[in-house]
Order: sequence, then C-alpha cells, then structure tokens
Amino acid sequence: MSDVDPTGSCDVVVGGITQSPNTPSTAAQTDFANLINADLIYPYNGGSGLGGVLNVVSQGLGINTDAVNTTVAGITQAAADPGPINVFTFSGGAQAFNSALPQLPADLRGRIGNVTYIEPGSVSDLSSGNGNTTVISNNFGLDALIEGGSVGSASLLSTDCSHSADCAFRQQLRFLAQQSGTPCSNRKTISNTPF
Repeated sequence: MSDVDPTGSCDVVVGGITQSPNTPSTAAQTDFANLINADLIYPYNGGSGLGGVLNVVSQGLGINTDAVNTTVAGITQAAADPGPINVFTFSGGAQAFNSALPQLPADLRGRIGNVTYIEPGSVSDLSSGNGNTTVISNNFGLDALIEGGSVGSASLLSTDCSHSADCAFRQQLRFLAQQSGTPCSNRKTISNTPF
C-alpha cells in the first residue's frame, strides 16, 4: 500500500551556502524533508562561505550560476508529480530560488504554491507563489532586510536562532509541516557539484 497520492504535489527544500547533503549542519532540514517526503536541493554543495556569498550576489545581479541551474533542475524534478509545488528555502537558497523562478516555464511557475523563506539570504526581492509566503527569521525578518531584498507582503515569523538551519527547522517544525503538500512519489536529492 502506498501513501503517495498520484494526483498530489511534490515539495522542495532548498539549502543554503556551504550546505551539503548528509552533514551535521543539515540534519534538521533533512529530517524535515524526510518527514514530508520532499525533494532536497543543495545548490551550493561543497562551496565556501565567501564563494557562496559571491554566488548569491552574482545571481542578484542577473548572472546565471550553477546554483541557479541546480535549483531549476530540482524544481523541474519535483514537477514530475502533478499539483502544486511548495518551496522551503534556507539562507542563500532564497536567492537561488528567486533567480531560478523566471527560468521555469510559465505553467511550472503557476504551480508554485506556498513559499517559506527560512532566514533568507537574498539581494533581490523575495518572490511569492500562489499560496502563502512566509519569512521565518530572527528579529521578525530584520536579517532578511539587512541581507538585501524586500519581504513584500509575506507573513513574518520569529525565531531566536542565529542563522542556524538546525535551530530554525526544529523551532518551526509544526508550522513548516502545515505548509507542505503531498509526499513526492519519487523523492530525490539534487546537488550542485562542488565549486
């Protein structure tokens, strides 16, 4: 017996700079992706902090990077399941998602449902989907504004985390699970090659 709805959605969790699969710093977001059976995308796999920041800035200036291409590939993979695609990003994953969005076909962009930015790192405005848009950050989103970009009309939730994926995913687990859809039918982890 399968618990996967063949007419349902497939969600994606997009990692931030320096994050790679199967590392201690990604344990809580991996646990969350496992809980909701979402695809994991690591657009900055194996990169350095400085290299990731430069990558995020380049994306904000409209320069296509491997991180953007990896995010496009991950969302396209999730689109193999019909229905809405809910997106969860951490840190620089926000910019990778925002830069990937215009590169997706219009019909796929129309399937983006809830978008949840967890301690976002972005130099451009944060995009919304066709569902709820939420920013989870310390100081009610002030670090998102300081890092660049605008939170627009997104709902703001606060944490007492200091830019820690493990802390934020654990503190907001119940809310994050409420923003998810149906489990992916063929779950994948998509990573950029180290840069």
